[in-house]
Amino acid sequence: METVFDEIIVGAPLFSTPDKIEKGRIFIYKNNGTLDTDNPIVIPGTGSKGRYGSAIVNLGDINSDGFEDIAVSAPFESRGGGGGAEGTVYIYLGSGESVIVTTPEDEITAADISSRLGFDESRVLKSFGYSLSSGVDVDANAYNDLVIGDYIQQTVIVLRTHSIANVSLSLSTIPNELFDYRDTSTCATDFGSFACFTLEINASYSGRGLDGLLDTKVAVRENAVSAGSRLFFLDSDKNRTDVFEGFLNFSATDTPTTEPVTVYVEAVEKIDRRRPLAVEVSVSRVERVTPINHIVDGFQDIIDLRDYPLLEVLPQNNREQTLSLTGCENQDMCRPQLELNISGVRYLDSKKMATELEEIVAGRVSFIEVLLEYQTLTEDAVNSRLFLSLPPNLLGAPQSIQDTTGTAQATSQCQLNVEDDTYICAVRPIFSNYDGKFNVEIIIAVSDEVTGRDCVENCSAIFTIVNEDDNIADDSNNIARLNLSVSAMANVRITELSVNPNSTQYEDTNELKPVITTKVTLSNSGPSTIPESQVVILIPGKTDRTSNFYYLYPDTTRVPMSVVCSDLDPDGLNLNSQNQQRRRRRRSMAERLWRSVMGSEEEEEEEGGLKKRQEITGMVNCSRDPELCTAVVCNISDFSSTTISILVLSYVDNRFFRTQTGNFELYMHANFSITTSFVDGPPSSRTSNRLLVLEPQKSSSEEVPAWVIAVTVISAIITVFILVGIIILLYAVSHFWA
Repeated sequence: METVFDEIIVGAPLFSTPDKIEKGRIFIYKNNGTLDTDNPIVIPGTGSKGRYGSAIVNLGDINSDGFEDIAVSAPFESRGGGGGAEGTVYIYLGSGESVIVTTPEDEITAADISSRLGFDESRVLKSFGYSLSSGVDVDANAYNDLVIGDYIQQTVIVLRTHSIANVSLSLSTIPNELFDYRDTSTCATDFGSFACFTLEINASYSGRGLDGLLDTKVAVRENAVSAGSRLFFLDSDKNRTDVFEGFLNFSATDTPTTEPVTVYVEAVEKIDRRRPLAVEVSVSRVERVTPINHIVDGFQDIIDLRDYPLLEVLPQNNREQTLSLTGCENQDMCRPQLELNISGVRYLDSKKMATELEEIVAGRVSFIEVLLEYQTLTEDAVNSRLFLSLPPNLLGAPQSIQDTTGTAQATSQCQLNVEDDTYICAVRPIFSNYDGKFNVEIIIAVSDEVTGRDCVENCSAIFTIVNEDDNIADDSNNIARLNLSVSAMANVRITELSVNPNSTQYEDTNELKPVITTKVTLSNSGPSTIPESQVVILIPGKTDRTSNFYYLYPDTTRVPMSVVCSDLDPDGLNLNSQNQQRRRRRRSMAERLWRSVMGSEEEEEEEGGLKKRQEITGMVNCSRDPELCTAVVCNISDFSSTTISILVLSYVDNRFFRTQTGNFELYMHANFSITTSFVDGPPSSRTSNRLLVLEPQKSSSEEVPAWVIAVTVISAIITVFILVGIIILLYAVSHFWA
């Protein structure tokens, strides 16, 4: 028999350091037949004036590990709170290698005990641990209990130890491999039939202070390493549960017992055969209250804390059993031959509603819906993944992936693999015994940057389904390619081509006036944006190829930022419409002054202030005679679904019209066209209402320069004064001679 030597433990409660007086410490001297006094194990106290090491007691082997354990007190250690409670008792466990574990297993404080007992400030423990004793087994369970004294409060506390049972477990499954995991007729329940297997729990126990009828609980659950449970059990009422709870019926110590538990397997579609089924079994002691009063008999001041064990928690006995799921010819790996096809494609709008389109139309199609069908031609493919390689300039991320096989529809997720910009999507396991094909529906976003000319290259979406367990699978049929085409479509109309004013009167002058504004309004009802388009506005121009005169002299344009028009003002006249307006206002003022002085009657006016002319002597229609017109070419960039207006300012060339007789009709014309080849859309053209240029009335006052009018008015005024003077003079002379 091996000789056992006892160690010596010495307390030094008054040991002090410069920063903490009387914090205390203990020394443990090892004994291997010779007492080692030179290298003691030192455990210091922590609290100033705590006097750690005031009491030390041997508890015996309270955790049944074969090594004795100790308790050490610091009766005046204060941790704050607790109404001024003081004192802490430390529990240390023995060890075969280092004699003792220097980190305490438990710290029992005066504040905690006072709180549990409901002590007020008058009874709160003040010197908890002043004395310790472990020589009494108050509940007769073969384990010494700890008695703690409080000198100041004259109180004794009893903390009891548990009896320790060492339970040995072994597990086995019947069968040990679940080959026919698809046979759901194995085990019937009230809610269906399932595949199942039997788990046998074989157990025995040993320990001192235990009777033969040890009450032991057992719990069985799946030890799942990923989300989603694959196993379940039945409780005593035959209802489904994820945790089986029962009891082990021991008859005596060191006597084995066997407890069978039926484990049910979920439907085969939910099984991931890469991972074996793992079952975890845990065993715990059923605590019984010992027949003893809270106040120990004969000692009214001894308080028994039977609900506060000395070691509150002990590790449970846990075991795990696995059951492999193969069923393929190669027990380590299934090698399926997968087949994948595209069964349908739909093009969706921004609300994910189906359109009648058969390609991606920029601005109209926001998503594509791809329907895939797949199957295995040989063995099962449990851990299958769907890989999506999408053209980045055309398609965005998958919005959803939904399994539409049969009636059990489920939604999955796709993750982006940043290494190769592919999306990896989870799909359900593919079983060879399934009658039919598996179906999945994927909705993929179309890029917002699509213009219609995106498919110069790389316009295919590639779908690949693989079984990740198999590196040498037959890949000839597991790839499906969707070739995509992209176009743009626009519908542009010239909604307005107007002339303001729509009639005017030419004048006997060499000036170019008045200003004529031609307005062209275009509307794109989409759906696509047109990168490049053009509108050509024709305005009656030179009267003939050799002449320097114009019907209308083109001066300038006013356009939005997205429009650039050709340069006008061909003769560099730099006409200023505002100066022209000011000259007209000055002439009008002079005419009014003349009429007020001379008493001339107003001209008879009709609509527009112009005399009607019934006879038209000249006409230019730019839609028929484009060679007689000036072409104003306006290029439009990125014409989206909106409306734009273009203004062309031109002037009536009186240099030409003053030599003419009669009236002229002038017609403007506008033509819109899409210059981007990949955008489909009809051209649009429009001819304006006429601009009527009228001959001046012969009876009307010809336009007189302002200085002539001014001189005439002044002369008339002077004449009036002279006449008045002569009359006065004659009147005076007549009176004189009279």
